Amino acid sequence: MADISVANAEFIGLWLQLVVVGAYLVYLPQCVLILKRRFWEGLSRYLAAACAVILMIVSTNTVFAMIRAYQAFAPHGHGPPDPERYYENTSTPLCLIKNSLEIVMSIVSDLIIVYRTFIVWDVNSLAFAFPICLLGLNIGLGTWSLRTMSQVKPGGPVSMLDVTEQCCYFMITTFSMNLFCGVMICWRIWSTNRDASQKKRFSALHGLARRVFETATAVHCVILFAIFLTGSLNTNVFFIFIDVVCTRSSIGCMNIY
Repeated sequence: MADISVANAEFIGLWLQLVVVGAYLVYLPQCVLILKRRFWEGLSRYLAAACAVILMIVSTNTVFAMIRAYQAFAPHGHGPPDPERYYENTSTPLCLIKNSLEIVMSIVSDLIIVYRTFIVWDVNSLAFAFPICLLGLNIGLGTWSLRTMSQVKPGGPVSMLDVTEQCCYFMITTFSMNLFCGVMICWRIWSTNRDASQKKRFSALHGLARRVFETATAVHCVILFAIFLTGSLNTNVFFIFIDVVCTRSSIGCMNIY
């Protein structure tokens, strides 16, 4: 079965990214109003700062993605455009900055869900230790993958396959941490309310389902697993999902408020 080209995968990923950015911008004003109200109720300043950082990352990442698409597909007076060759070169400054922002966004998202797990478990260090170790590992893997990206040249010894392999390591670590934290949060909520009356139990289960969707852990984990799976199969569909995950993480992060 013929695989989709890298250029087409990147182009589809850009359009999906713009759709998700639109959803994020629709949701953003509501998040700002909640932040403003809860800030005076004692909301951590770090969470407010995280919201501002997420907005800057999403905005900058989207602008760079559009600039890269223009450079890849538009003619520039030196012959026809070659988007396939353009996207295969991951060592360009725009590509490195864009991927750096995506890695930072992933780490910020991980920090927020680890923080939520820490709070839900009443500052229990045992529940905090494992995801923190995974977070530290992810920072190292992200740095490693960026270093490899900077060495990729068309026809050079380091190829896109090397970058894809390292991104898979990064994504499976993020997937494991988000899944672990999501399960820990759900278990804590369920166990706290399991002795309630039938009515309260139904209410607790309803609240549990709402919290799961609010954190967007389930959907986020599906996308992360899809990235890992497509990367492991060496299909260029990988590049469709990788462009969406950054902005999708931002929507999930806002639900912490």
